Amino acid sequence: MSLARPAFAAAALVAVVTAAALVSPEPSAREIVNRARRVHGVAELDEACIAFSFRGTAYVAARQGRRFAYRMYPAVDLGFSTDQGGPVPLDTIGDAPFRELARLTNDGLVVDTFAFEAYRRILRGDPLNAPPSLSYITFHDFDAEIAPLRDSVRANAAAIVRAAETQLNSVVYFALLPYNLNDPAVRLKRLDDAGFDGRMHHTVEVTFDQDGGGRDHDDRFVYWFEANSGRLRALAYRFHTGDGGTRFRRVSRIHEVKNGDTHALLWLNDYEAYTDTTLGDRIETYPQRLGAATMQRLPDIAFDRDLFSEGHPFILAVTNTHQTTRQFPPEYWQAQGACEVD
Repeated sequence: MSLARPAFAAAALVAVVTAAALVSPEPSAREIVNRARRVHGVAELDEACIAFSFRGTAYVAARQGRRFAYRMYPAVDLGFSTDQGGPVPLDTIGDAPFRELARLTNDGLVVDTFAFEAYRRILRGDPLNAPPSLSYITFHDFDAEIAPLRDSVRANAAAIVRAAETQLNSVVYFALLPYNLNDPAVRLKRLDDAGFDGRMHHTVEVTFDQDGGGRDHDDRFVYWFEANSGRLRALAYRFHTGDGGTRFRRVSRIHEVKNGDTHALLWLNDYEAYTDTTLGDRIETYPQRLGAATMQRLPDIAFDRDLFSEGHPFILAVTNTHQTTRQFPPEYWQAQGACEVD
């Protein structure tokens, strides 16, 4: 009998150790982000050129390893006339090249300040017939229309450059999430899990090193990833540009960018957008505020669907790993040099 007791204790110990081994450890913030990048397929963008349209402006993001180039073009039919006397067709950009408004690369930022400001004013509905530096557009009363704008651009060139940089960088960053969450300047921290929309979510705080974190390195983000699927489901951020503030975005639609007609190559999101001016810096509490009277609905963050053929909001050309096309011929943008990174 005395010999059986140690044997029983040993067996019990083995059982406890085995059971403990079967319990998965809680993932770290880095593991959560890496899983999300795999689930969304964004690693494909390491060697790719993707174009999309957002709020009437076209963006092209190209990467080859550590080299990158982000470009911005006018991309809406504003009723202008071409030299042939008709409206600019939305599916013939390659035949009538759009003027590059801004370009951000490893080597720095280049902005056509005059074209960018003219286009911004047109999108706002300001009285201006056409951006004059877009050479394929014909317009009237050049001197009367443009002289005041030229003077304004000269006087406010620095602010216009800053606006172009912010728009280009932020739109590409948000559009391709969670792609950039593994940048060297990113600092990740695991926060408490949160339940909303009937799902449990892992919560990750993102801040940035000053070195390599960009002009807005002091911004703070919180991301919520669905625990079961690993997908990005919501994000919130505290920003200091202008008057500052906070935003909350909840995924409203997932776009599948397909590898031909076979399988999805990557997944990108549209979002509902909100703000709550009573939160201060406590952006991690946004999910708890859903439905509160202080939550204000903002315009949705969604890709345009009327620029490219068959309603697809994307053009994707993937190099090295895959060949040929994704949803729309990449030559559409490659012919303009939009996919060049050098």
